[in-house]
Amino acid sequence: MKRFKKTTGALLVSALAVVACGGDDGGEVRRIDSGGSASVSGSASGSASGSASGIASGSGSASDMDSAGDPSPEDGAAEESDPEAEAVMAAYRIVFDSETPFDEKLPYLEDAEQLRATFAAYVETAEAFGGISLDPTAVEINGDTAEVTYDVIFGERAAYSDLTGEAVRKDGVWTVTRERFCTFMSSARVSCPSG
Repeated sequence: MKRFKKTTGALLVSALAVVACGGDDGGEVRRIDSGGSASVSGSASGSASGSASGIASGSGSASDMDSAGDPSPEDGAAEESDPEAEAVMAAYRIVFDSETPFDEKLPYLEDAEQLRATFAAYVETAEAFGGISLDPTAVEINGDTAEVTYDVIFGERAAYSDLTGEAVRKDGVWTVTRERFCTFMSSARVSCPSG
């Protein structure tokens, strides 16, 4: 299981280029938060429960932090990010952004073609709010599923915070399921076709 929490300025839209990373059969479990602390686990045990061994954690000392409390890069090191988590976040932003053209959503939305009319109605509803978008703030990945924590933005202001949803990896691409999409659309008073 991998956990990733957005750090200040760490979102990378280029994460969409991330393709198949394979199953999460092993590797390390990582949680990164904006407070500058990180915990890393050793390789996963490979059991269905996803337990991990060899947990080591640490947090940056005051000398390792900048004035905003973020870790200071040493020797020009780039801020740490997780490409898989970034890909999940990017998929969520694209699928639920009322201003992103529908054709850009196709790879990231299950049964997308059947939901084209639903999205068109969503765009009309969103115009009354100055547009609707999602700002994913954290991702927890467990194999081919991910739990996403996000804020809903109306225009330029956060309307709802710390909501959760899920994404699934299909053929190496992080995807929003039809069910998740339609649940969100119903909260915007837009219905999906039955099917």
